[in-house]
Amino acid sequence: MQVSFFKKMMEKRIETIESQIREIKENHLSHIQEDLAVVKTNQEWIMRFFWIVVSASVAGLITGIINLMIK
Repeated sequence: MQVSFFKKMMEKRIETIESQIREIKENHLSHIQEDLAVVKTNQEWIMRFFWIVVSASVAGLITGIINLMIK
């Protein structure tokens, strides 16, 4: 008797969890995907920043090598 009661309670809990998961997938997943798309497009400034840093570093290395050859 008690086993069947506990089994029914567990089934109800599982059903509520599944319904909540379905609701989250249907309603909120698209918002998360849109936010990720915005973040991906906003990464361009990071790439530009690192391009500037890399080009300045290479210019510094070339300048250092030229200074060593002159001395």
